[in-house]
Amino acid sequence: MSFITGNGVCKCRKCICFSNFSGSACDCSKDNSTCMASNGQLCNGRGRCVCGRCKCEDPKLHEQKCENETSQTTLGVCVKHKECVQCRAFHKGEKQEGCDTQCAHFKLTIVDSRDELPQSGQKDTLTVKECTEKDVDDCWFYYTYSINSSSEVHVHVVREPECLSGPDIVPIVAGVVAAIVLIGLALLLIWKLLMIIHDRREFAKFEKEKMNAKWDA
Repeated sequence: MSFITGNGVCKCRKCICFSNFSGSACDCSKDNSTCMASNGQLCNGRGRCVCGRCKCEDPKLHEQKCENETSQTTLGVCVKHKECVQCRAFHKGEKQEGCDTQCAHFKLTIVDSRDELPQSGQKDTLTVKECTEKDVDDCWFYYTYSINSSSEVHVHVVREPECLSGPDIVPIVAGVVAAIVLIGLALLLIWKLLMIIHDRREFAKFEKEKMNAKWDA
């Protein structure tokens, strides 16, 4: 008995392959995880997984997973699944009505903070895409899109979106009104001070004229 490429054994001049391999030389892997595209479909739904490699219907697509350049990027994954994550996690968005049927292709887990989101390299996780998207209320929500070693798609979402609050109008209005009142009081005091100075000058002038008239008499 001898081993064949580490994937099976040769017995009586015949290859007996281990459970995850097939073929005359046990060189064909039955593991489909290497064909799993970023959208959770085998070969992106555009080909067949043969011996761990995708045979794409369109030769222009990348042979590894039958994806184009955009769909392989993190941005492509995040935008593609944004609406499904919105409807399942927050019950809103464009796919809210058909959410149960259109967005059932991944397992959803809600976490309390961004620190609890899974990271690349964790156990049983092949790929992790970190996403930040805006919802219909212009609030930011955070999630990760990952595929584990069993080819299962898993989405983790932070429970509360982050909404940028606008300026509080009450303190602004109160500040403007207070400023107007203070400016008005300041102008009133200045006017009062000028009137006092004017009156004193007039009184002094009157007294001087009175004294002059007395001496003339």
